[in-house]
Amino acid sequence: MVSKGATVLQKLSEVLGLFSPERPELSVRDIAKPFRWPKSTAYRILGRIEEAGFLDRDERSGLYRLGIRLARLGELARHSTSVQRISTAALHRLSTETGETATLMVLHGTEGITVDVVESYQPLMLPGLLGARQPLHATAGGKSFLAWAPHARQRALIRPPLARYTSTTITDVNALMRELEISRRRGYTTVNGENIEDVIGVAAPIHDHHGDVSAALTVGGPRSRATGKMESLAEAVMAAAASVSAALGYQQREDANGDGRRTGSTTIRRRTGKTRSAARGLRESRKETVESRRPRRRAAARD
Repeated sequence: MVSKGATVLQKLSEVLGLFSPERPELSVRDIAKPFRWPKSTAYRILGRIEEAGFLDRDERSGLYRLGIRLARLGELARHSTSVQRISTAALHRLSTETGETATLMVLHGTEGITVDVVESYQPLMLPGLLGARQPLHATAGGKSFLAWAPHARQRALIRPPLARYTSTTITDVNALMRELEISRRRGYTTVNGENIEDVIGVAAPIHDHHGDVSAALTVGGPRSRATGKMESLAEAVMAAAASVSAALGYQQREDANGDGRRTGSTTIRRRTGKTRSAARGLRESRKETVESRRPRRRAAARD
């Protein structure tokens, strides 16, 4: 027995399948005729599809065309499919080497979307990540998009007020900008339970052949398990991201990420061995973060 939901999806698929480059716009009659629908039925079905954003109707001509929502989803699918295909092997290696959950995130509007996940084999896994929309300022992968974005793009993506998800979420724009600068210099971003309580991790950007950040690789797990190995996680995720970037045709430039800013993100030539700078960068960033917050804490105490 075919369910009602399956019938609806079948109708949607059949209607959308009528559109083509040769026939980008169709009238109600054009759509109703192949299915032998009465005009009233066609209007009802097309109205619902339009409400869902999959079709747009021209007010003047009355013709239907594919909706902007489909265009956005199509662009996301095209982008994520190519990156996802190339990233699959690196994602599995990353999870196997670290024993933690590895994810692939792409940028969609002002959010990150997790398009691939390799779960940890250990207890306390992180279910429900695949397909989830993620805030950029509160996730390691999201911070990679922010840290390596050109200044204008970065300002457009950081929209105050920044939402708070946990007690450690960074909601101060200046504090976030300081962390992003540190991240860009050391080559990876971190998350400290800022989106999901007690989940920590690191991420590194994936660059395409233009040098743009097309995706981010993340690896992390529960605080109780991952805290002691953040340095090795950083080394592993940077190496994995570098391999994917190279496969996409990215060639590391010595001094810039496309807008004149220095980047330490994916220095492929130095990654044949373990990246000692990752460990050093993690220690330095912790020190800088503590130092940058001390004046604010003292001021708060005086207030």
